[in-house]
Order: sequence, then C-alpha cells, then structure tokens
Amino acid sequence: MGKLSQPTLGYVARSVDNGKTWTSLQLGGSILKILFNGTHFVAWDYGNVFKSVDGVNWTSTPRVIDAASGGRWGGPIAYDQKTKTYVSILSNWGNFYEKQKFYRSIDGLNWVTLDATKAKGGHPISYIVSGEIDKAYCP
Repeated sequence: MGKLSQPTLGYVARSVDNGKTWTSLQLGGSILKILFNGTHFVAWDYGNVFKSVDGVNWTSTPRVIDAASGGRWGGPIAYDQKTKTYVSILSNWGNFYEKQKFYRSIDGLNWVTLDATKAKGGHPISYIVSGEIDKAYCP
C-alpha cells in the first residue's frame, strides 16, 4: 500500500471588481480557515499562519501554541472585531469532551490553551461565529 500524503490545496481567491472576476494564488499547505481582521487577511493551515494586507503578498510563519512552535492542529477559528481576539477549538477526531481544548490569541499566531475552568469540552464543534445581538431582542 502506498504512503498517503497531505493534500496541498492551499489556494486563496481574490477579486478587485466586486466579485465579477477572480484570481487565485497558492499559499501552500491545506488552508483550513481564512478571515479578514480589519487590517489583514489571515489564513491558517495545520501548522502555519499566513498574513496579507492586500491578498496578493503573503507571509508565512509557524504557529506557536503555549510558547512552543509548530503545533499541528486544525479547528474552527473566529475573530472578534470588538475585543480584537481570535479563538479556536481543537476539533480533530477523538478530541471531544474532556480532551477538547480551547485556545485564545491576540495576533492569530501565538495561541494560549485556556484552562479547563474557562471552557467545558463537549460534542464536536465545527464552526465558531462572532457577533452581537441587539439588546432590544435580548436584554
């Protein structure tokens, strides 16, 4: 049986004409998540963070988890514009309930594992969204 390799589909797409036409750029790795934090596009693969101010020129840096470089994990990531904080969850197969870990970052690169008292593990989490509810509907 042959050796299985990780796919290298790390593409991002960019439009400068309100979505009429698109160009793609391969960053490398397998891009798991991409978002815009208000100043930069930020993308993650299993071990790296890619950043760009224009969607054309990108830098790649190994992700750091609890001050150790190269932590390999993938999971949903969200960014809160108000608090300027990224959050993520270790959501790989077999890492649920007591094994589930929650992370926080102020730059998307350096992550800290939250203490178990800050977040309780549970069923697999696939998506995280950040937003606010109008106080008229939820006082």
